[in-house]
Amino acid sequence: MKACRICRFYCKPFGTLSSTMVVNNNNNNTLDINNNIIVSLNKDKLKQAKEIYQNISKQWNESNLKSQLKEIKEITSRPNFWENSSFAQQVIKKQNLLEEKVDFITKTILEIHNQEELLLLAEEEQDLEMISQLDSSIEEMINKLSKKELESMMYDTQDIRDCYLEIHTGAGGVDAADWSNMLLNMYLNWARKTNLSNFDVSIEDISHNKEGGIRFATLLISGMYAYGYLKFEQGVHRLVRLSPFDSAHKRHTSFSSVRVYPSAIDDEDISSIFQNISEKDLRIDTIRAATAGGQHANKTESGVRVTHIPTGIQVQSTFSRSQHQNKEKAIQALKSRLQQLERDKKIKELKDITKQEMESNQFGGNIIRSYVLHPYQMVKDSRANEFTLSNAEQIVLGEDVDSFNELLKSILRNKTIENNTFNIDNE
Repeated sequence: MKACRICRFYCKPFGTLSSTMVVNNNNNNTLDINNNIIVSLNKDKLKQAKEIYQNISKQWNESNLKSQLKEIKEITSRPNFWENSSFAQQVIKKQNLLEEKVDFITKTILEIHNQEELLLLAEEEQDLEMISQLDSSIEEMINKLSKKELESMMYDTQDIRDCYLEIHTGAGGVDAADWSNMLLNMYLNWARKTNLSNFDVSIEDISHNKEGGIRFATLLISGMYAYGYLKFEQGVHRLVRLSPFDSAHKRHTSFSSVRVYPSAIDDEDISSIFQNISEKDLRIDTIRAATAGGQHANKTESGVRVTHIPTGIQVQSTFSRSQHQNKEKAIQALKSRLQQLERDKKIKELKDITKQEMESNQFGGNIIRSYVLHPYQMVKDSRANEFTLSNAEQIVLGEDVDSFNELLKSILRNKTIENNTFNIDNE
């Protein structure tokens, strides 16, 4: 290294120092450009978040939610509200759900505005650490909004419930039985791995096929919106593949049918049927009260037996010395019995419908989805704007849960659009 002609010490030439300064300036410029790109992307994400939020607000309608809450609070304030504990629990559950929705609508818009202000501040100060943190928090907010958007599309009161999913083997022999078993594993793996909700899944009933596979199976999927997410899985599922049971390895087509229904009947709806029982349907008899003794013992018929004439159900109350109180308790007990009878009736109707549909064996029509494993791989759903996936094997094995989630989301969105269009046309 040559001595500097100015200071006469051995140092880096001026030209080298200038080059280093240029490199540093270039690095700073690169960082600024990267920051600006990230900021721009986050602005687009916030715009997307606003659009999703608007869709949720439109579906849920905050004023309608508050109106429902007002009605529920009037019901819960009644003195006899807790006399029917099953009905009361359903009302409280609905109240909590409505309050959660209102809370989400109120807080989320504030969160979006807060993120916008922080992003503007980070952009002005070129704060790389803040920009990075905002990138993560905005992405997390969009994921939360996307999930809520799907929930907002579930307009049926049953959507929030647990559900049963039945798989029945159709045409195709042992190949179809094996296909039913593949569907069973696909739904089991999806319920255990999906991030749409914290589901619990159990096999409630299963019938194995001697040659391989299953004849039918019933799953219980428990968790928020289990029925809402899975109800559109109902229909015929078609598989095309090279048969592992054919020595010639020819291509076979197999069919299995899926049936989905909510696990419980709406207690609130049933309860409302029996809030006012017609007096002409009741026969009220007085009987001796079962008191501990004293001046009223076996002297007054303060006990009450109530018979519901259409069903023949009898209930009685004899514990109180007051005939009026015994009558109230007996009628309340009768209402509960009638509600349970109605639940059992509806559950039987669901099972009868399922049995009739499966026995009709209409596996040739109503194909909702095709899974092709040969000569190419494809999953194609007829209700999702011809939504097509190319990784059929991973989906059938339950390995690609994210793609299956996207398929469910696409179907749900399209069904919501169809319903909204129908409502507009009929206004």
